[in-house]
Amino acid sequence: MQALPEYLLLTKGEIMSDSKAIIEEKLAALESGLFTMSKDRARALSNHETVDLIEALRADVATIKAELNK
Repeated sequence: MQALPEYLLLTKGEIMSDSKAIIEEKLAALESGLFTMSKDRARALSNHETVDLIEALRADVATIKAELNK
């Protein structure tokens, strides 16, 4: 007998808690990234570091949106 995929074995509560954990993780990354680009930071980012960070933050926002639309 073939085992079911793990996602089929999760309860609604477990799925919601996984989504919440993912969203919390991505929001923490957004907060950190925004601080990194803020005037409160001691060292300014280079242009390529800023572009890389913005792309990473955009990916985090896309992940959050996907989690909310589940």
